[in-house]
Amino acid sequence: MPLADLSSPLPSPSAAAPAPSGAGTVRLLDRDHSILAFNERVLDWACRPEVPLLERLRYLCFVSAKLDEFFEVRA
Repeated sequence: MPLADLSSPLPSPSAAAPAPSGAGTVRLLDRDHSILAFNERVLDWACRPEVPLLERLRYLCFVSAKLDEFFEVRA
């Protein structure tokens, strides 16, 4: 595999990732993947039985609010 030409400009960090082939695919930015990964980590804490129940409920409410905001803005 040839190395990339170092004199060419780098793609901007806000450039969209290439969408997989297929109808109805959604293109997400790296920022969007980061937000979804963070919500997944918080949801993981909400599923842990060693975390107190009210704290788990707080995590669920946080994820719910952030996912609502994510889909309102980006979808």
